[in-house]
Formats: sequence, structure tokens, C-alpha cells
Amino acid sequence: MIPPAKPTGLQRIIVITIGLVVGSAIGVYQLRDYELVKYEPPAKVEYNEDGTPKPRPLKLSFQTTSPLQLKPEIKERNDRLLREKQAEKQVEKQADKQD
Repeated sequence: MIPPAKPTGLQRIIVITIGLVVGSAIGVYQLRDYELVKYEPPAKVEYNEDGTPKPRPLKLSFQTTSPLQLKPEIKERNDRLLREKQAEKQVEKQADKQD
């Protein structure tokens, strides 16, 4: 029985390249409606006369933030579609009540 042939280095490079290109294209397609949210650092640090930062009390808080948000035009489109669906449901309910 003959053992299966192992892929060569060139074949591996070709497969990796194809995988990266296809994966990147899928990622860009999935994220086309989003934009990055600009991170704003906390307030500036105050310094003592000798140049060391003044001690601050530890404040721990959890905020629901996301690095991505929908683009404004996509938000408007989604809101418009939602209003249209709600209007269609109301028309269907009124038609059912009249029957």
C-alpha cells in the first residue's frame, strides 16, 4: 500500500493565501455597515510639583460600550424598514377586524 502524498511547501502557501483572502473578504462584507467608535481617554492626569502624578482614588465602573456601531445611514434605513413593517401589521389587524 502506498502512503498518501504530503503537500509541498508551495501547495501549503497557496492554500493559506486563498484562506486569508476569502476570510478577509467575508470579514469586510460582514462589517460594511459598521464604523469604529473613537475612544476618548479619561481626564488628564494632574501632577505634583516634583513631577509625579497625584494619587487618585480607584474608581471601578463597567460601561456597556462597543468598539463598533452602525453607520448613521444604516440606522435610518433600519428604522424606516421597522416603521414600514409596523404599518403593515396595523393594516393587517384592521383588515382582520373588519372581516
